[in-house]
Amino acid sequence: MYNLQFLVTEEEHALRSYRSTPEGQLLSIENVFDGSLGYRVRCCAARRNVKSMSESEWIVTNTKWPVNIFIKVNGSPVFVRRQSHNGKDLPVSITELIHVGVNRVEVAIPEESHKAGPRPNFFFGVEIIETAHCNRTVDNIKKYGVHDASVTINKINTRLQTTTSEDDEFAVLQDSISVDLADPFSAKIFKIPVRGVQYARPSSLRIDKFLVDVRAKLKEMGKLDKVKSILVGLDGKWESVAIVDDDPEGDDNDDAGVISGKRKAEDTRTEQPPRKLIRMASDPNVTTSARRTASAAQPPRAIDIIEIDD
Repeated sequence: MYNLQFLVTEEEHALRSYRSTPEGQLLSIENVFDGSLGYRVRCCAARRNVKSMSESEWIVTNTKWPVNIFIKVNGSPVFVRRQSHNGKDLPVSITELIHVGVNRVEVAIPEESHKAGPRPNFFFGVEIIETAHCNRTVDNIKKYGVHDASVTINKINTRLQTTTSEDDEFAVLQDSISVDLADPFSAKIFKIPVRGVQYARPSSLRIDKFLVDVRAKLKEMGKLDKVKSILVGLDGKWESVAIVDDDPEGDDNDDAGVISGKRKAEDTRTEQPPRKLIRMASDPNVTTSARRTASAAQPPRAIDIIEIDD
């Protein structure tokens, strides 16, 4: 049996998110607002020889519940959300069970003697999730989380000067590295280049001043819609990589590309490949040596031609 305790002040308790059932609906929803707090319990698995887990590792590690686990929060049972019902193991909200003062969590994990192999180490914790409005998050990052351009340039120089071969007799050095500027979801160049120091949380996000300057220069050159990546060399010198236009006539119709692709496929089918010849035997049970003997004693058989479409 494991026992955990954590303290909730009156101010924190007043900021709890809450659940309500919309009119005409059967399922309740959780209502959040800027600054609201949510509480949940989570369990992660690690290799057996791992004895501790840092906060940065905890955040990026998937939730994994033991086969058997029993949880109580302030005396109320809590049922875990397993993969069989949710697609994967998920954290469990305990916000409604929290009260002002000391809160107690009891966890029991019976031994899994029936399972083969070593049992992993499980790490259990209570998470406090704060909801922050996008504008407040961006303002905080702009105020406290700006990385100078020199920080990025030094990292690029280090990568370019790093030996890429394990052989001590020679070193392979890169002249430049490619940096993607397009957002993977919208396929457009970023507006504010933000990266995580260790993990993606507001206090760990930093604005990359080097990429801010790159975007400003591209905007000045009128190339924001024409460039999706750049090549960066030593000392931060960079050059843009223009988008290759596959349609010289400038036709923006996506269907045109599909049609041309179909026509090309149809043209290639008009060229028939050479026919393949297959020698057929009358009796499939006859061995190869017997066939050779029979062919020497008898006149040659006619060859059947079978056309095989590739």
